Formats: sequence, structure tokens, C-alpha cells
Amino acid sequence: MNQTYIKNIDTPIGMMTAIATQQGICALEHDIDVRRSLWKRRVNRYFSNAASTVKSNIHIERTELWLKCYFNREWKDLPLIELDLRGSEFEMQVWDALRTIPLGKTLSYGELAIQIGRPKSSARAVGTACKRNPASLILPCHRVVGSNSKLTGYAGGLENKNNLLLHEQNIITFRS
Repeated sequence: MNQTYIKNIDTPIGMMTAIATQQGICALEHDIDVRRSLWKRRVNRYFSNAASTVKSNIHIERTELWLKCYFNREWKDLPLIELDLRGSEFEMQVWDALRTIPLGKTLSYGELAIQIGRPKSSARAVGTACKRNPASLILPCHRVVGSNSKLTGYAGGLENKNNLLLHEQNIITFRS
């Protein structure tokens, strides 16, 4: 039988929920109502035949280590996180591209559309795919900004988005 594992993880930017299968992390979400609703729908859609249990597995343990390293600025020690993501072809392209944005750098939604070879895709479509990003921080949608470099939309709140970028630029420090 297929299995999903769920664990809440306390982070310097608030509680997050990690969801994993035997294959990898399928969600790392801010534990807030709007995101909880989104990942429940995602689990029901893509993992409906899986039994859920509130406990850790190897992928969640690696994610906890990843978060610890990230918030302690131990960038070279970030472990590889295996992902088990489900989404449309377009969403998967956007999510893959998010991993290529360098630490502490930003891209606009329009630039991201060009990067994935879909320059005619609107920045809004890229923004929607970012909003549906199931693996916050690991897929760094906080590094995507408006065309005028203005901070727009982030599941964890704009203050956290700003603080994550400042953290990555060594301007502020989180305490984990």
C-alpha cells in the first residue's frame, strides 16, 4: 500500500508541514489555513490511494536537516532533497526552474517564463505556478519578484519573503 508521512516542523519563519512518500518530499508548506487547504486538495488529488500517518521518514528527516542548514547559513551542507512532486507539465517546468535561481538572487515572473522557454506565457501564469509550489524554500519561489523588483505574493507572507532574501544575502540572521 502507498503511504504518505506527515510531520510539523518548527522553523524560524513559523510552523511548516512536511509531507513525504517513500519516493521523496511531496510538500513542504507553511502551516497556515490557506496552504493547509491547498496541500489537502493536492494530497486528495494525487495521493488519494495512499494511507497517511503522522510520523517521519528518511525524506522528512533530510528535510529537517536541510531546514536547519538553511537557517544556519550552512549552504554547502544542504543535503539533496528527493522530491515526489505532482502537477501539470507547465507547473513542473516552473518548479524545476525555481531550483536554478541562485541563493540570494531574484528573477521576475516574466524572466522565469523566458527561462523555461515559454516567453509568451504570461507572468501571471508563472505566478500561479509559483503559488502552487508544493515545496516552499526547497523550490525557492521567494526569489521570484514582480517586474519592478517589488516583492509580490508569498505563501508565508511578504515579511517572511523579504526576510528570507535578506537572510540569503547575509543581511539578517535567523535563529534556529
